Amino acid sequence: MSKAYTVARVAVGGMALATSAVGLAQAQDLAGMYAGASLGVHGGTFQSFGDEYTVPSTSAAGAFFGYNAVSGNLVYGGEIAWSNGGDVGTYGVSGVSNLFDVRGRVGAMLGSTFVYGALGYSHGALVGPGVSNGSVSGPSIGAGFEMPFGSNGFVGGDLTTRLMDGSGTVYGSPASDYVHDVKLTTASVRLGFRF
Repeated sequence: MSKAYTVARVAVGGMALATSAVGLAQAQDLAGMYAGASLGVHGGTFQSFGDEYTVPSTSAAGAFFGYNAVSGNLVYGGEIAWSNGGDVGTYGVSGVSNLFDVRGRVGAMLGSTFVYGALGYSHGALVGPGVSNGSVSGPSIGAGFEMPFGSNGFVGGDLTTRLMDGSGTVYGSPASDYVHDVKLTTASVRLGFRF
């Protein structure tokens, strides 16, 4: 069974649970701080010395913290998220670790579901035997949804794509020769609480 299929099954199960446990939510219920954990899968492509490679599918465990403001039915705010990164598997670079996303979100309530779009910036550390001060960074775009459960919990799904380039050095050469035009997409299920 593929990781993507497993993530989809968990997301659908979470939606069914939230739908059965909660009635109609109001946008005002989303105001304030929130935090939680995520689990999903990373995948994508990158360039190395002029050739394109596939990023191996790897698990994407993470955490997030944010704040929502509300104006009518419009919900907007900022979020900081961390995930464990993923494999790259090119010569001298084995992966990306400690991937951080800083992003703004804007969305609205559709029934009891909060639907949002997001724009931000991502940064992660390159790891590998030849890496010195290596990192990848660049803009991100995403979309997702959240459905409430209980008095202050929510479950949802998020899809984020990052467009990053390498910096630093690998075996004394620019890291951008080894890793650039990284298109890293993460599909995740998120579980959180508002406080």
